[in-house]
Amino acid sequence: MDVDLNKPAVEEAEGLDLNAVVLEEAHGLDLNQPIMVDDNDNGFDLNLPLDEYGAVDFSFLQNLAESAVEAPIQANHRRKEMTEELRKQVYQALLARNKNGKLGKQDTASVADQFGLHIRTVQRLWKRGKIQLANSVPVVVSSLKKGRVGRKAVPVDLEPLRNIPLKERMTIEDVCNQLHLSKWRIQRYLKKGFLRHHSSSIKPYLTQANKKSRLKWCVDMIERELLADPRFKDFYDFDH
Repeated sequence: MDVDLNKPAVEEAEGLDLNAVVLEEAHGLDLNQPIMVDDNDNGFDLNLPLDEYGAVDFSFLQNLAESAVEAPIQANHRRKEMTEELRKQVYQALLARNKNGKLGKQDTASVADQFGLHIRTVQRLWKRGKIQLANSVPVVVSSLKKGRVGRKAVPVDLEPLRNIPLKERMTIEDVCNQLHLSKWRIQRYLKKGFLRHHSSSIKPYLTQANKKSRLKWCVDMIERELLADPRFKDFYDFDH
């Protein structure tokens, strides 16, 4: 059997016309529309522009996405903590608005918006001032967190330091080694007054009388004859 290669075999065998749009007639589909895009405009658009190599131009997609992104909305972040100066300013603003010790309905809200605070914060500050005035005490609107927040101090027994011989605790480093504490902690105890420095008997601290006598000796060593150009003596007759 001779086969004509110039004729399509499928068309000759089954009588199909490949030029006819079978899918469009059967299902009513428009092949000119992007087939991967649904009614909600989701999916991949096959009509996107191509680059010089025949691939999808992703730079166009990136520019399209960047143009669609809206500017971020800047939230109005309120202050977490009020400074001492801000507390005084808020209370002064409330005092300026009060009439016979009472505020209007919108006064606290206006002051809160003025300083960027929550209305409950302003109301607590005003209530605190009213209680202090009712008790005839000076109004103090400073923070109540001082001494109540933060890391609690770890108690340390310093009595064993008395049993250590004096020659073994002459310096801060010696005390650190004997008590097994850090140098920073010993310095904190010195600053708080739990410990105190003790001067050596070999090299004691200067008293006020010692300081005055040393200063007087320095003044006496100035050549008084040269008032225009004062200078110290030559010290040829002194032992240094």
